[in-house]
Amino acid sequence: MSGCIGSILLPLCAAILIVLSVGQPTAWGADEASAASQWRTIHNDFYWTDQNGARILTRSGCLAQFNGTYYWYGGNPRGFREQYCYTSTDLIHWTNHGVILRHNTDANRIDVVYNETSKQYVMILKYDGNGAHLGIATSDKPQGPFTFKTQTLVDNALMGDMSVYKDDDGKLYLAYVSWAVGTNAQHGIYLFKPDFLTLDKRLQLWDIRAREANHIFKRNGIYYYGTSRTAGIQSSGTSYYTATDMNGPWSPAKPMPTPGSNNSWDSQVDFVYPIEGTKSKFYLYVGDRWIKDLPQGRNGDYIWLPMEFNGDEPVLNYYQDWDINLTTGEWRKFDPARNLAAGKPATASSTTGTNVSSNVTDVATYENYMSSRWESEPSDPQWISVDLGKPTEINP
Repeated sequence: MSGCIGSILLPLCAAILIVLSVGQPTAWGADEASAASQWRTIHNDFYWTDQNGARILTRSGCLAQFNGTYYWYGGNPRGFREQYCYTSTDLIHWTNHGVILRHNTDANRIDVVYNETSKQYVMILKYDGNGAHLGIATSDKPQGPFTFKTQTLVDNALMGDMSVYKDDDGKLYLAYVSWAVGTNAQHGIYLFKPDFLTLDKRLQLWDIRAREANHIFKRNGIYYYGTSRTAGIQSSGTSYYTATDMNGPWSPAKPMPTPGSNNSWDSQVDFVYPIEGTKSKFYLYVGDRWIKDLPQGRNGDYIWLPMEFNGDEPVLNYYQDWDINLTTGEWRKFDPARNLAAGKPATASSTTGTNVSSNVTDVATYENYMSSRWESEPSDPQWISVDLGKPTEINP
């Protein structure tokens, strides 16, 4: 491992032994201990991986919850000829269910929703190119496989990016970028018919140019229609419109504050997903990170951030690490005081027992850590975060 870094987060392997001396934990009551056990830490700037250590492929995708399980859907960015499905109960550990829809043309920006009447899971996607059709596929299981049904033009014209929003009353809406009068020249909102397979009527049409990655979420009775800048795979600032009714009127565009960043923390917004629990509700911003800013430590394909609000104004601050509680619907900043190993003596070795690491000192290990899977043992993979306190030469 070589380089000058201030902190590292590595999978701990059988070839690396970390010995920590920690003090005695404070005694907790049963309820407090149970509540504390529900907290999980989200780590940004690293690649998300599945149960086998393979990189998660969910570009231009969506998050959904069915029967208490979270489903993360999205496409393989190498050509977008395959859609993948991953499941999790804690949003941390993901199981790969493989390819759930395969096609011979470019398709992305997918959403999956459940239709209570037909008992079908409906996949809706931008199908066949950058100027695309509305594609529909269905399955009787959320993990697929899905069967492709139809592809249609919207208002007899191609469309750009799109997403869908299912409201509290069960109605489904399409947010789309229309090419009817020019490339990415207009944005619209359509109501789906009750079967979610075809469109019913158009509710909105704006002359909005050079914006994409459109998405809708609702908070406190206010609908938010968000977009990124049209810039290929470049990171972009996020703007939004608001309304109290899907039929409008909609406010003028407003930039979403991201203090310290002008490009949504090196990402393009993918979706905003509500996390609701027994105590609270917050909104999860998920962005695709196509281009990494390695000097700033911005790595990984996706960022997950808790959206904060100043009144009704969404604000996106950056946290490399933050905690989520799915049971209560709460989030909190990562507090170093909760790290029982902070400030305690630690020793590390690249050898333990008969396990000898052959690549710990390889100069490419840090850059290629995804292909250097280090674990404590196959039955008990562990991660450890080591804060070096200041930029330090690891392997001079």
